[in-house]
Amino acid sequence: MTLRKVTTWAAIALLILAIIGWLMFRNTSIGAYFANTFSSSDWQADANHIEVSISPDDTHIVIPVYLNGEGPFRFVLDTGAPMTAIFGSSRTATLNLEAAGDIAVGGAGSGNGITGSIVNNVDIGIGTLKLNQQTLIVMPWKLLPFAVGDTPQYDGVIGFDLFKRYPVEIDLTNHLMRIHEDLPPAAGESDTVLPISFSGRKPYLTATTTLTPDTTLQTKLQMDIGSNGTLSLLPGALPEIKTPESTIERHGWGLSGRVTSQVARIPSLTLGDIELHNVITAFSVSGAATSGNRHGLIGLGVLERFDLLIDYPAKRVVLSPTDRLKQPFEIDMAGMDLVPENDQLLVRHVYPGSAAENVGIQTDDRIVSINGRPSNQ
Repeated sequence: MTLRKVTTWAAIALLILAIIGWLMFRNTSIGAYFANTFSSSDWQADANHIEVSISPDDTHIVIPVYLNGEGPFRFVLDTGAPMTAIFGSSRTATLNLEAAGDIAVGGAGSGNGITGSIVNNVDIGIGTLKLNQQTLIVMPWKLLPFAVGDTPQYDGVIGFDLFKRYPVEIDLTNHLMRIHEDLPPAAGESDTVLPISFSGRKPYLTATTTLTPDTTLQTKLQMDIGSNGTLSLLPGALPEIKTPESTIERHGWGLSGRVTSQVARIPSLTLGDIELHNVITAFSVSGAATSGNRHGLIGLGVLERFDLLIDYPAKRVVLSPTDRLKQPFEIDMAGMDLVPENDQLLVRHVYPGSAAENVGIQTDDRIVSINGRPSNQ
């Protein structure tokens, strides 16, 4: 390459950096989106992989994360998170992070989202890996639509900022996460390798979805391990996707408020050569995010049946079947939404005609024990 070409490319790189800097000054949201594009990381291990314990949790994959050397903090591993985010609470306030500006934060839900803060130059530690000088979003816990109590169960979420750099193995069988510096282990004979694509820093895969005995179609699904649901579909995203006649109503919560769905079972969902039957599926009625030209979302309720290799650099996900693959899909039929609050369970909603309503349970009741055992056990 000639000196003239080197100089030209250097000038282009400087121009790109200048544009990003201008965007960060003029528009915090756009600037934040590009902020970690050129950030570095330190691999501080002798081995070619770093192993981190996954905390036992029924609804999320939780890992210990250090921020500016302090912690550990409990972070949810989330392929649906385009940026790393901290929940602003009394626990994370000890970090004394200085806000560089405001940012509008939104997502699933029927509301308008919230206003968070951008913070710069935060070092993220995961095991012996350090992600240097990261830009993060701080979301005040009490402003979040799903917030209950003064202190959250989790301190934040991390996704794209980790996955974009390294293949990440999620061994749910042994409660371990392995971050690979270079090439991860080769896929085994029983493994299924699926290609993934990206839109808005979120991964998508293609699945064969059988809605009725006569209706089978290819669906583009956002792969979201931060969602504890199974499968959700967007009625109308394809002409064949329609809400079934026989359903039950269920609610969930996103960054922008309540998400209402009608829930039913579909005959099958096929991922590569793996066919899952009688899959509980939420047909979104209101509040579902519709970005990425997707037809729906596949969550941890399906993906937890495998050990996973999430390999953004190679644009693939590897599914390793486990004994959990044989478990039937189930749904809570008690008819109430429960969320942890301190050492109790708060009843957030009771569905009309449900078993919970029939025995007199009401919204805002607190469950302190179940069959003589404290409800937090």
